Formats: sequence, structure tokens, C-alpha cells
Amino acid sequence: MKNPLADFAEQAKKTWEGMDQGQRLLLLLISTVLVAGLVTLFLYAGKPDYAPLFQNLSVEEAGEVVDKLKELGIPYELSGGGTKILVPQDRVYEARMKLAQEGLPARGAGFEIFDKNTFGLTSFLQKVNYQRALQGELERTIMELKEVEGARVHLAVPEERLFAEEEKPPTASVVLKLRSGATLQDAQIEAITNLVANSVEGLNPNRVAIIDDRGNVLASGSGDDSSWATLSRLTATQLEMKKEVETTLTNRIQSMLESALGYHQAVVRVSADLDFEQREGQKETFEPIRGGEGVARSTQETEEKYRGGIAVPGGVPGVASNIPVYGEESQEAGETSDYTRRESTVNYEINRVMEKFASSPGKITRLSVAVLVDGDLPPEQVEKIEGVVKAAAGLSEERGDMLIVESLPFNREMQEEEKKALASQNMMRWIELLAKYGLIALLIFLMYSLGRRILVSATLPERVMAEFYEEEERYEEERLPPIRPVELSPEEKVKMEVQKRMEEDIKKLVHTSPEDAVKLLRSWLHED
Repeated sequence: MKNPLADFAEQAKKTWEGMDQGQRLLLLLISTVLVAGLVTLFLYAGKPDYAPLFQNLSVEEAGEVVDKLKELGIPYELSGGGTKILVPQDRVYEARMKLAQEGLPARGAGFEIFDKNTFGLTSFLQKVNYQRALQGELERTIMELKEVEGARVHLAVPEERLFAEEEKPPTASVVLKLRSGATLQDAQIEAITNLVANSVEGLNPNRVAIIDDRGNVLASGSGDDSSWATLSRLTATQLEMKKEVETTLTNRIQSMLESALGYHQAVVRVSADLDFEQREGQKETFEPIRGGEGVARSTQETEEKYRGGIAVPGGVPGVASNIPVYGEESQEAGETSDYTRRESTVNYEINRVMEKFASSPGKITRLSVAVLVDGDLPPEQVEKIEGVVKAAAGLSEERGDMLIVESLPFNREMQEEEKKALASQNMMRWIELLAKYGLIALLIFLMYSLGRRILVSATLPERVMAEFYEEEERYEEERLPPIRPVELSPEEKVKMEVQKRMEEDIKKLVHTSPEDAVKLLRSWLHED
């Protein structure tokens, strides 16, 4: 029974012996490249994907984290000069939770420093530890923002004084390291300022200074509400609001005109004047009652009535004439009188009008709109465009808004040049891609063809050699032009017979022993 392994070894030995030195070197080179590629592929295929666990760590923090990962048996890799730690992607969250239980990485000492035994510490050291812990907790909280990569907080809390005039207010400084390409919004800066101020007793938000790692002053901390940083942020906000209003109106008008006139057939520019003054107040007005109408608060009425006789005074002046004498009848006994008196008082509520008013900044005070249309339009169409633009932009004559619509032929040469430049850039980009990947494909094809040629030429079987020579003879016959038969001399006939016999011997040699035929052919080539 034949052994396939022995047959393969024997065939490989014959192939190797049939190669010259250059073919052997080239075969070794190709084999080395293939083996190296396969080994690299298997190594990377079996290696787990690593993901960042922590970045931008200090050397001390990285050392503590690495020691703990070794204890937990979690594989890791270091990069970025040891400041970046990578772990297998499927164990990132597990590693973070286990390290968090150990308080790692310790980015700024927090209130956990009081977990240790502090017996015997003086009050001064206790205050220092409290300030360190507070600074560390603030740093951790600020770093929760996705834009912040690192933070350092410094608190300056002066000692309490006996007299109030000798006391100094506390201050704070914050240094932020932002992530690449990240910026903080005004609301985030204000939030950091309030966070630090509310964490320290007696700290005014205006005394919190904030800067970033690029040297930009985000909050001056000068203690003045009208500081340069505050005014600059306000100015930037106003400019942004103005730009947003102008952009919104421009896009609204531009899209409407392009829908009617066509793409790039109109140019719109809007300028908006905004009132950023903020007003707030209260108005109270007292008005008199009109037409007797009003709300009665209280009513008071008084009525007096009297009925009886009336004694007419007379006689001798004095007391005796005014004292009645019993038994005597009065001369005016028959006379009587009636008396009636009424009073009415109505109190009305005072007519008071209370008004509160507040105006928010950003009110549009004036708009200026300019529209330029391509072509030479008739006046009727220009009037239609003006009416449409007025309605779309909300222009008001009372505000003094201005609108100008003109029709002029556009110069398209610049647009054509831009299109040509863009097309040229795209073409060059495609050429670069084709050249790059085409060169790679060509190299792969050449390596494949060369290796295949070497292997085929070294292991060419008898049948293939015969077909090769037959094809060569057929090619020679077709290539030679037809010639008329001529008479040959006896010497030429002998040479022809010898040549035919040599060809027959070579053919027999190819059929009987192809290896010897190949060696003979190579010797002839070397002789040539």
C-alpha cells in the first residue's frame, strides 16, 4: 500500500532538485511571506479586542490600577506612555466596578480620607483634610461633564477674624482640561461656578475663577458682575442671537424664492436690529368714579322725626315768666308742629389700576431685507416678489423696515470655475484611489503569477512538456511565410536528415525521461 506522505515527500524532493538557485530563493521568500501572514492572521484573530479602561492617568494612579488588575487576574495593556490602560472589551465594565469598590483611580482625595483613623490630629490638620476632601469631591463632580477630561480645584478659605471688617471673603480657582475639540457652553460654565460657590460657605459666585488648559478665561472671578468676561459672554450671546434671527429669515425667504424661481436664481440678505435692553416695572393708576358708578364699600343713613306742641315765649322777661303755673291753661295749647331730618353717607372703593410689565431682550426693532434675482424681470413680477417677501419676513412699516428687490443678470463664471475645480478634485481623488488599490492588486497578481510559474515549471509533467513543444512547433510553422520548394544539395539533404533525427531523439527523450529533457534544454539555454 502506498504511503501518501512518502509520495508527497518524494515529489517535493524532486521538485526542489529540479529548481535552480534563483527559483529556490524566490520560493523560500514567497513561503516565508505566506507563513508570516498566516501566523499574524491567527494571532490577531485569536486576540481579544481591547478597549480603554482609563485615560490620562498620572503615573501613581496608573500604578495603583495596574497592581489591582494583577490581583484580579484581568489582562491589560499600557499605551500613551503608561497614562492609558486597556483591558479586554468584554471585561471593561467588570473592571470598572471592581476598581470603583476599591476607590480607584483615586483622582483627588475625597471624603474617604476620613475613613482612616484620624485620632491625634490637630484641628489645623483636620481643617486641611476637610479642604482637601472638598476639593477632591468638586473635581470628581466637575469631571462628570463629558466635555471635561480633567479638573483641579483650589479653595482659598481665610481664617475667621474677631472683627467683621478684618474678614476676607473666600475665593476659588478651577482649572479645566477639555477633551479634544470640546468647548463649554455658557450654561455649563455658570453651573460649575454655582457648584463651587454653593459648596463653600460664604463664597460668592463672582469670586470663582475658571480657566481651561489652553489659557482661556471662562470666568474671571474678580468679584464684579460687570467684569470683562461677563460682558464678553453677554456680547457673544447677543451676536449669536442676532445671527440666528438673520439666518432663520434668510433661509425662509431663500427657500421660498428658489421653489418659485429655481435653484441659485436668487440671493437674499437680511440684517436685523435687536433691542437687548431688559425692562421690568410696576404701574399703579387711580381713576375717579365716572357717572356715579362704582363699588360701594359702606353706607350710613340717619333719620330724625319730631311731633308736638310749640310754646311761644312771652311775658315779663325772667325766670317767673318761664315757669308754668299749675292750674293755668296755656293760651297756645292748640298749636302742634312736625320735624323730620334724614342723612345718608355712601363710601365707594377707590378705582385703582395695577399694571406690571417686563420686556425680554432680543426684540426685533428693525429689519432690512435685500433680494437680488437673476435675469431681467418685469415690474409686475418684481412687485409680486416684494409682496411675498414682506409676508414671509413679517416686515412692518411702523417699525421702519426696509425691503429692496432688484433683478440683475448673474455672473456665472465664478460658479463654473468652482464646479470645474470641484470636479478636478474629485477626479484626482478617484485617480489616487485607483492608483493605490490598482498597485496593490498588480503586486498581488505578479506575486501569484511568478510563484505559479516557478512551481509549474519545476513540476511540469510529461504531457504538458509534449504539448508545450507541439504548440511551439505549430507557432513556428504559422509564423514562417509559405515558400516554394527548392532543390537541395546533397550536403543540405544530409543536414536535414541529421536535424530530423535529432528532433526525433529529443521527442523520444521528452516522452521517456522528461527530467533529462528539461536538464538538456537548460544546458542549451546556458550555452546560448
